[in-house]
Amino acid sequence: GQKPENAKGAVMAYDNERISRWVNAEDAWLYGYWTWNWEASSLRIKKIDVSEKTLETEDSTTFGMREGQRFMAFNLLEELDSPGEYYIDRENEILYYYPICSLDDTEMLISQTDTIISVENCKNITFERLTVECARVYGVSVADNTENIVFNGCILSGSSGRVVNLYGRNNKLINSDIYDAGMDCIGFSGGKADNTVFELGNNLIENCDIHDFGQKMTTGYGILARGHGNNIIHNRVHSGPAQAMSASGFLSKLEYNEIYDVLRETEDAGAIYGGRSAQDRRMSISYNYIHDVCGQDDMRKGYYMGIYLDDYLSDITVKSNIFKNVSTPIMGHNSSQCTVENNLIINKTASSNGCIWWTDGGNDWSNGNLYDTSTSQGQFYKTHLAIDWTKEPYCTLFPEALNVTPENALEPFDNVIKNNISVNHVGTNIDSDVYARSEVENNLVYDYDPGFVDYENDDFRFREDSEIYEKIPEWQNIDISKIGLYYDENRPTNEPSVNKSNFTLVSPADGAENVPAYKAQFDWNICQEMGIDRYRLVIARDSGFSDIVKDTESGDISKEISDLEPNTTYYWKVAGVRGRGDDRESIWCDEVR
Repeated sequence: GQKPENAKGAVMAYDNERISRWVNAEDAWLYGYWTWNWEASSLRIKKIDVSEKTLETEDSTTFGMREGQRFMAFNLLEELDSPGEYYIDRENEILYYYPICSLDDTEMLISQTDTIISVENCKNITFERLTVECARVYGVSVADNTENIVFNGCILSGSSGRVVNLYGRNNKLINSDIYDAGMDCIGFSGGKADNTVFELGNNLIENCDIHDFGQKMTTGYGILARGHGNNIIHNRVHSGPAQAMSASGFLSKLEYNEIYDVLRETEDAGAIYGGRSAQDRRMSISYNYIHDVCGQDDMRKGYYMGIYLDDYLSDITVKSNIFKNVSTPIMGHNSSQCTVENNLIINKTASSNGCIWWTDGGNDWSNGNLYDTSTSQGQFYKTHLAIDWTKEPYCTLFPEALNVTPENALEPFDNVIKNNISVNHVGTNIDSDVYARSEVENNLVYDYDPGFVDYENDDFRFREDSEIYEKIPEWQNIDISKIGLYYDENRPTNEPSVNKSNFTLVSPADGAENVPAYKAQFDWNICQEMGIDRYRLVIARDSGFSDIVKDTESGDISKEISDLEPNTTYYWKVAGVRGRGDDRESIWCDEVR
């Protein structure tokens, strides 16, 4: 179809007659990855022309639209046919909801509160062992004009927007569980750096379990970190459609974190991501365990990074991290003055662009873009020019910045990429110009076990007699037991403990007869174990489950099976599932029917 004159929004042609059914819907929306698979947004439907088979939205998107991209429709009464779906009639203030389980003895919460706890212009306050849930925007919001605010041992969950905003100075979020976010679980910032002031935030996120983010806006982060001198250490971040952490700022630390099962719905992204700023110098991304990050096979192959230093990010240390089952573990996109050393990369379970992928984009894009702030090059260089690197404390803290010139600002120079080990993955993929301008050496690749202490049980230290010491005598073993969550009496859950009291099978009942073989519906209750994000249904012809006819997964607490044989006795069981790849774990319901 043709785009109407004066149309403000997007106009798209469609060939699915299902869309024509929405012609009378008054408040229907689309959510999609309209151009890039790392950016998504919502568009309200303005008009559907059934004769022309065109759909027009009220507004346009940031990056335009590209044919064949993914989208979904929501808030359509016409499509309310599956558990978990809803429709909001705003004019009459009615919510229609298709429940995922029986509502008997079920508590349903609908919040009219934007922010539950708001902390402003305060100092020296500690919140301990609180449960905060069900906010329209923020569960907790700590403003920039605060200091020494501590949240310790809390359960913070269920916000339509961001669960926690933690700004200010010397503030802490520790020993807590943060989950179920419509967008980000945590927004994190503090500190200021310009030509008049250099102030570190010294904020801290430590020993927190952070998961199930991006449930409404699928580009949401586990932690969106900004500011300077802030630390994210010993956390577990998992179960999300996009990036676990996006970090920036001088002298910040992202260390001893466990990250897995992220980037489910995106690509050209990293479990840990940063980019397009010259004001992130001396950031440390070290001693992390990143595993099971493989993305979706039907998108660009290999564009799922463990650590992604994007768009000229400079002077970053990536050291002593472990990557297991990660598509492309480390990427430097034209980055300079970085140190990548003593990292261990294990197992390739998906397409990869290299165990370490380092590109040179300086020759591809003209240096004329340096001063055009509409380009990524110009945006980066603007942040470099904003600081007078010849003055204190910048000239002392970051002397390497004085070596950046208009001629080399876009070149990947003075990197150190050495003494990294890849086992059963692939080799490095480093541009020849990076070799010419950087120190790249002694990165080892093995297609066999070169001498791990106990590979099968994830002890990835090397034995004293391992052959790797002949080539890297200075190798420092990485003790995986020191990474991630640790015991603290204030943590809501110190060890994953199964709560099976409500994890029960619902239907069909034990011994049920006349169940339609062509349309058998299996239902169960929620497993409340930490990190469960899907379920495994197993159906067999015998109670010992040796003759299995169906072993399938479901994102909901129900599953319809359409190809069973009539007049046949079946047995079934269900498990909650968490993790991916080798770390996939099933928590079985005690019942079998």
